[in-house]
Amino acid sequence: MLGWHISVYRTSPPSAVPAKVDADRGALLAQWQGKLGALRWLGELAFNNSAVDLGGNGYPSIYTVRCDALRPVVLKGPPEANETWIHEPTDIIDRTVWKGKTFIDHDELNAVPGEEWLTVVAWDET
Repeated sequence: MLGWHISVYRTSPPSAVPAKVDADRGALLAQWQGKLGALRWLGELAFNNSAVDLGGNGYPSIYTVRCDALRPVVLKGPPEANETWIHEPTDIIDRTVWKGKTFIDHDELNAVPGEEWLTVVAWDET
């Protein structure tokens, strides 16, 4: 599988300033498996100062993103999301973090204030 496993969390406690790389994660707001270009949107948000690349080498890569920038992108359908998640027959899958299909908690995501910074964790699945 060439792509990414992407999860969006509230930062705990919620914050109106960018999260730190070691910030505690709160509620899971969304999760999807994406193609190779699935992180491009985060780079665009960082260029516009709505996201910060906190680093990482894909195992994982961590970003912090303002909810008002992330929400419309995710709610219209996560970028480059695989409709059906893909895995190899020999993959060892932890079902506590790998849902097998796109998950978006619409109610929770819509309830987050726009100025709150969220944490995005992206695992390289290549």
